[in-house]
Amino acid sequence: MTLYVASNQDFITALALATGSIETLFASALLNGIGITEYLDPQSTFEAVAPASKLNVRETALPQLKPTPKTVAIENQNLQDLTIQTSGSLEHIFEMAMLNGISITETPTPGQKYRSVENDINSDIVNYYVAKSIKPATGLQILPQQLFETGLFEYGLFE
Repeated sequence: MTLYVASNQDFITALALATGSIETLFASALLNGIGITEYLDPQSTFEAVAPASKLNVRETALPQLKPTPKTVAIENQNLQDLTIQTSGSLEHIFEMAMLNGISITETPTPGQKYRSVENDINSDIVNYYVAKSIKPATGLQILPQQLFETGLFEYGLFE
């Protein structure tokens, strides 16, 4: 389906406004050869993969997200880590960002509480993380300065 851009918008916003869903965000971006955060020129067109649900935002209200108890972010956790920890899947990253009023690329503040979604979670993964006390933290970690002062070979990073 061909969609038109009315004003200077990023691809995510243009797709959401035109289709009422971001369900096909990645497929539509791939189809157009652009990134999901790229801005589109006013009056331009783009192709979108029709969402399976074919929601029309003018006729159907978007579903309300049900927040679960808040999760406290730890050092080096990003939103992807929090999403996997609380829902068992990255499918809910946009919903997590919307619930907490942050961007999907924003780094959560350690110690701050973040809400998560309750619908369609992968309970097997969530329960495993809870049982094993796993809290993924794959954010950028700064290497100790002494690692470079004494050399990488000494610490076994290279043979």
